[in-house]
Amino acid sequence: MKSKREKSDSNKKVSLNKADIFQTCYDTSNAWVFISHSNKGFEKIIPVRNKLEAMQYKPLLFFLKCLEDDNEIFELIKREIKSRDRFILCDSKNSRNSEWVQKEVDFIKSLRRPYEIVDLEDTEERINESIRRFDQRSTICIYGKQIP
Repeated sequence: MKSKREKSDSNKKVSLNKADIFQTCYDTSNAWVFISHSNKGFEKIIPVRNKLEAMQYKPLLFFLKCLEDDNEIFELIKREIKSRDRFILCDSKNSRNSEWVQKEVDFIKSLRRPYEIVDLEDTEERINESIRRFDQRSTICIYGKQIP
């Protein structure tokens, strides 16, 4: 006897045999990670970057001093955000007061992309927990019904 799963969608019931269900998982570790941060307190961001690199991620930090045109800077940042797989906000008093960090977060939200928050003012243990949580979300599984 086959096990069945029933799903109620409005008034419609769909019955699936266990053999008809497939699972595809994508591992997004080793992904490029855009790190939104304030340039003030940069020394607190380096350990976060180092931990991500040790976990095989490719973190990207911006510290632009060569560009002066705000529009040019933001267009560059938007291109980088669009081309990254994952996002981390390094939250701190400085980042909350940074116009650039707020622009980055607003742009990430406008793309409806999820991001992890790492509170730089928290304990090292809690910062590490935030990074572990980020890593745990690196496997994405999709379930569906096989179509003959």
